[in-house]
Amino acid sequence: MTYGNGMYYTNRDTEWGTGMTFSGDGNKAIAQNVKTINVMVNPEKNDWGKIWDMGRNEWSGKREFVRMTWNQSFKDGKALKIAMQLCEKGNTVAKETNYWAVNADDTPLNLTMNEWSMVTFTMDETGFALYIDGQPIKLEKEVKTGEAIDGGTFATLLDNPTMSFGGTVSDFQEGFQGWYSHVSMYDKVLSADEVAALYDAVPKKTYEDLVKAYTYGLCFEWDDLKQNYDTTPWMNGLNVGQWMTNVQAVGDTLLYYYANNQRLDERLSGSKDGRRRLEKQDGAPGVEFDGNGSIVTNLNAPKYWNQPDRLWANITVPFHGVAFANNSYFSQIGTIINLTDSFVVDGQRYMVSWSKTAHFDDSIERVQKKYLTTDGDTPEMTIEDVYPGSGLDTDAKMNAFRYVYAMYNHANRGATMAESKYVGYPMANVVQLDDVVYQAYKSADGINYIAIAAENLDTAFDMTKGTAQNVYMLTGNVARALESLGADAEEAFTEAGAPTGEAVTVDGVTTQEFTNGTLKIKEDGSYSFITLADLEEVAAVEAKITAAADIANIATLDDLKAKITEAEEAYEALSSDELREMVSNYATIATLNENVTKVEAVETAIGKLPEADTIVDEATAQAADPDVTAAEAAAAALGKYEKFVPSAQKLLDLRIAIRKYVKSDELVAAEELIDAIGVIPDDNTTYKSAPAVYAAKAAYD
Repeated sequence: MTYGNGMYYTNRDTEWGTGMTFSGDGNKAIAQNVKTINVMVNPEKNDWGKIWDMGRNEWSGKREFVRMTWNQSFKDGKALKIAMQLCEKGNTVAKETNYWAVNADDTPLNLTMNEWSMVTFTMDETGFALYIDGQPIKLEKEVKTGEAIDGGTFATLLDNPTMSFGGTVSDFQEGFQGWYSHVSMYDKVLSADEVAALYDAVPKKTYEDLVKAYTYGLCFEWDDLKQNYDTTPWMNGLNVGQWMTNVQAVGDTLLYYYANNQRLDERLSGSKDGRRRLEKQDGAPGVEFDGNGSIVTNLNAPKYWNQPDRLWANITVPFHGVAFANNSYFSQIGTIINLTDSFVVDGQRYMVSWSKTAHFDDSIERVQKKYLTTDGDTPEMTIEDVYPGSGLDTDAKMNAFRYVYAMYNHANRGATMAESKYVGYPMANVVQLDDVVYQAYKSADGINYIAIAAENLDTAFDMTKGTAQNVYMLTGNVARALESLGADAEEAFTEAGAPTGEAVTVDGVTTQEFTNGTLKIKEDGSYSFITLADLEEVAAVEAKITAAADIANIATLDDLKAKITEAEEAYEALSSDELREMVSNYATIATLNENVTKVEAVETAIGKLPEADTIVDEATAQAADPDVTAAEAAAAALGKYEKFVPSAQKLLDLRIAIRKYVKSDELVAAEELIDAIGVIPDDNTTYKSAPAVYAAKAAYD
């Protein structure tokens, strides 16, 4: 039979251990017929622990056992063994035979902490064999056929035994502490080839696989979905799909902490029927973790609640799809709804939650020493009632700040905590000005702000959906440039007003819109703040340029040049290059000037032509015709600007005068076609002349 393929089982009770046990009438056949035991294990505690234990536990008489135990650092480096043991009444060991696993060179063989190994054991009346990851393992001591235990053999041991994984039958030593997968038992002795094939068929589990199984294993009941999440009412009444989004957030957070060497998965409290459970944690969905401090070298805190070597942590989901962990010495605060991962500022570690901010007064090196070695002084922790939105008078108003704070921290998680960006810790309560409401936060990168227009605060947060609008983060160069607008943040926000959107970066220039103007920041940190008055000046210049380009309503070239000059002077009068760069249609001035130059060139060419009254015969007409033709072509090329040529009438008068004496090639050709028609006869053959008529008319036209 097979138990738990693709699933995980973990034992955390170190007081003799508890786990899967097969005994009694219901499972007697399973235990009695076992001849091959196979299990994937992932050890997490460097201490004695039984991977499995099988035998007869008869307190009124002798008890016989065979078990597999593991300890990473036993004397002489020994670690993994098969033990055969006979006990008298009680726990007195009458005889014990140990078979230690060794490598080919007889050095002790060991399992690797926090990694998966497949351990396979076969046995029958003649003896037993051990395999690791599908390969046969040498034993320090030779297994003799029919190895006796006080006159008994495996034959007597296999008669009506009890079988336990992760727990104990023999009541000696602790249960194994770690992860199990693909536990399987067979009623025959598998051959070496069959064991190798079994290993090849089992998916090799990674920690990511483990977390995926964990998150999918998180259970909830409809009562959980319907319970009153008073702090986070947007979590009430979700469907399964919406709920699984939050479950996935828990898994993502576990993987994030694991990537940063902070494993939280020691033991889950608040479980139901042996399953992990996502349930109410301080008014929000969450899970708790509780484990032995010697297992994990991370930021979980030892001696929690004055219990030696105890670790505790929880993960909560404050908003849909966003989860954070409460761990390390911060766990002494108790169950809280975190709005960030812990972060370091000025050598101190901070945690910001729903309704408080905590930090260690010690240096981070001292705190880490306390975490990892449990020696040194206990770090002193300061807890303050300042948090995102603190100082506002309603939950909805505070939630607008909490939401933006949490979403920024979640969105800016890097591959490691060192690569992540955090809003930082709140430096004080929210500041409320007449037009803008803001709060300052200090991070490792400087001071950041969350701000909103005062008129939008009441409606910013949706208590049903758990989302916010019209409230914005100001970070990095945007925050630095903003601060430069005044002697302090209050003066700067008074000058700028409230942000009206997210910052946008195009071609290396970041633009942040405010109610009182626009802040533009270049990559080198230089900036300019464009006020509303500045914007009005820019708009006025744009309007003058537009008027100059409206040639349909401009009568003369002098009028056009006057309007262009007016627009140019207004452009040059702007107070800064930044304002000039904001004039969107400035290129139109260059186009207008280019066309004015073309008009003036045509006018100059016409001025060089003779007057119309000097064309008195064919000779004077033919002499003037080429220059007049060139001037006509240049004027036609002006398009809509041709109307501005002052001497256009002179050009027309010249053409009329020339045509009195010189026929154009086109006119000559048309007359020749007309002459070719001749006299149209009055008989029925008139139609024969039609093509010639049509050709002559086309030439004339």
